[in-house]
Amino acid sequence: NYLADTLYLPDSAVQKENDVSFVYYMDDNGLIGVKAIETGISINNCTQIISGLDEGELVLADAP
Repeated sequence: NYLADTLYLPDSAVQKENDVSFVYYMDDNGLIGVKAIETGISINNCTQIISGLDEGELVLADAP
């Protein structure tokens, strides 16, 4: 079951390198950046985001 009031992203949007999880995001100027995140459980091809992102931030679904 999904937890209420929790952010989830498709697994394809969550990248991992050297045990650090991160996402590619687009800022207000249309520039792509990298943001470290803390992840939780993965359910049905979606990953729970514990910290590092706020609701409404624009995240790329796949690596650029």
